[in-house]
Amino acid sequence: MLALNTGDDAMRYMRLAAVVATVLAVCGCQWKGGPGSQTQPASPTEIWKPEPLTMRVFPSSHFVKEGDQVALSARVELLDAMNDSIKWAGTFRFELYAATNAKNSTLGERLYAWNASVLSLEDQRQYYDPITRTYLFRLKLDDAATPLHDTVLRVGMTRSNGTRLETEAVLPATKLK
Repeated sequence: MLALNTGDDAMRYMRLAAVVATVLAVCGCQWKGGPGSQTQPASPTEIWKPEPLTMRVFPSSHFVKEGDQVALSARVELLDAMNDSIKWAGTFRFELYAATNAKNSTLGERLYAWNASVLSLEDQRQYYDPITRTYLFRLKLDDAATPLHDTVLRVGMTRSNGTRLETEAVLPATKLK
């Protein structure tokens, strides 16, 4: 019969535990609940609050003909501090101008103006496209000749907190089929 020496066994277990603890410490592992495992809450001034800071007329904005109706398919993208697309509640104002010089977007006569609200959840569902992460607005035109000339689209958004974002883009002349 083999007898176990409890003193030697205890020493072996203590050495094994010391080796395991050393390996874990060298690998950067920590015991659950140990020092440094809990992060301190950020102060209110350090908490990042995503919100749109800029916006752009998305490059795929263009004139379209749907039956006998001509429209401007305007896509607008709101961007946060990380330059990522974001949703936000507010009211958009669109103004379409004749461009007297398409190279530098010099404004001529104002041709059209539209307002669109994205304040409610239903508005968001109607205008926000989750695939492109842009707002899509179909803005009707009365004059089918408008797309034949260079135009400038100015977009402003009054955010729900009262601040305003603005952008503009040149829309080159297009012959619709």
